[in-house]
Amino acid sequence: MFLREKLWSLVRPRRHQVTVLRSSGGAATETHAIRTVTVRQGGMLLDALLRKGVEYPHLCKLGDCRRCKSVLIQGEIKRASHYDGALNQDEIDRGIFLACRATPMSDCTMQVYRDATGHG
Repeated sequence: MFLREKLWSLVRPRRHQVTVLRSSGGAATETHAIRTVTVRQGGMLLDALLRKGVEYPHLCKLGDCRRCKSVLIQGEIKRASHYDGALNQDEIDRGIFLACRATPMSDCTMQVYRDATGHG
């Protein structure tokens, strides 16, 4: 029994806890947790959030529409390719990413991105 559990722990995909915050609409520093979900390593963040019933802005799920723009608050993600123009280098440098094109590499905290005009 012990050997079976040990072997399973070696081949089982790693999972990460991802906490999603949403701006409360007030001051930029006011946030609240929407939910914390478990995401398999290698799984796209947006897919996991939607599967768990989290309402998250999106449209294309291909890295083009930019509606799922997010900010990485804490943790590490791996970015998959996206369409040219979906994000500029300044946004990438500030930790902005597309939830449809990112996988968690550690436990993470992320937030829906809104610019000064309230748009993603």
